[in-house]
Amino acid sequence: MRSRRDRETRRFVLAVARAFERIETERLVLRQLTPTDAGAFAATIDAVVIEANGWTDEQAHATPPEVAAGRWSRRRLFTRAVMTNRATGVVLGSISARGCDATERSCEIGWWTGPAARGQGYATEAAIAIVDALHAAGVRRVWIGTASGNTAVQRTAVRTGARLVGERPHQLPNGVVVPSLWYAHDVDHPTAAGQTNDGAGVPDASMR
Repeated sequence: MRSRRDRETRRFVLAVARAFERIETERLVLRQLTPTDAGAFAATIDAVVIEANGWTDEQAHATPPEVAAGRWSRRRLFTRAVMTNRATGVVLGSISARGCDATERSCEIGWWTGPAARGQGYATEAAIAIVDALHAAGVRRVWIGTASGNTAVQRTAVRTGARLVGERPHQLPNGVVVPSLWYAHDVDHPTAAGQTNDGAGVPDASMR
């Protein structure tokens, strides 16, 4: 039998998952990742994304086959969306939530865009939309963390309306510890809807 805390966490994660079902913006459709997206999803992961997220090569290349085979966990699938071009349906990148805390009503978001989609404001457009959707689903605080040298993500965080709240070391999945900046967007603080990150360049991946 699940404890009360486990039940509350499950309800909160399911609320977060609902925010990822489908979101349409001016140029994008954000929808949940499905097994049929595995190939296009894999094509967005290049050396820039691997380095920015601090993955090993093994970690970077393990996920797409798991997605294709339907082995990725239900929770992770439901709290990840693919960014697709609204006009063409082409997969441009990915955005996800993790670290869901039912007590604090908070979670962390992270994203990346593929090589052909960078520098065009897609990450900012997606991040603003997800932040709004998460708040509407009951998330009070959305966290964005990134390496202190990743100015693209820092610009995106600011353009969502998030505020810088601290700096601390962070261990990446590959074991490397880097200085990192943490931004928070609270439910009572409006997003900077309509702003884009056209000059962001690369990399455009947040720390997870």
